[in-house]
Amino acid sequence: MLIREVDQSLDKRAQLQKFCDWACDRLNIKNTPEIRYSNDIDEVESKRTYGSTHPDGQIWVHVGNRTPADIMRTLCHELVHYKQFDVGLATEKMSDEQRQSIEDVANAVAGRLLRDYGKMHAEIYS
Repeated sequence: MLIREVDQSLDKRAQLQKFCDWACDRLNIKNTPEIRYSNDIDEVESKRTYGSTHPDGQIWVHVGNRTPADIMRTLCHELVHYKQFDVGLATEKMSDEQRQSIEDVANAVAGRLLRDYGKMHAEIYS
C-alpha cells in the first residue's frame, strides 16, 4: 500500500498504517489504494470534507489537528467508498439518491469498524 505523508510523526504514520492494513483486511480490499494524507486546511474548506475517494482509487484524508480515532474513521469511510467503486456499487455518474445511499453505508460501516478497532486499541482515542 502506498501512503504519502505530510508532516506526520513516525508514531502517527505507524498507527495509521496498522489501522489501514486491518481495515483493508476487514473490508476484503485486495488492491490497496493510494492514500494521501494532508494538513492543508484550504483543501478541507474547498472540498467541504475531511476525506474523499476518487473513482480511480485515490484517497485523500485530512489529518491536521485531529485525533487518531477521528482520522481513522474518515480513512475507513473512504476505504468503504474505495470498495464500493471497486465492486461497481459507486460510479462517477451516480444519482443524488445513489450518492446518499453509498454515504449512509460508508458511515455505518466505518463507525462499526472503528468501534471494533477501538476496543482493541484504546490509545487511538488520545
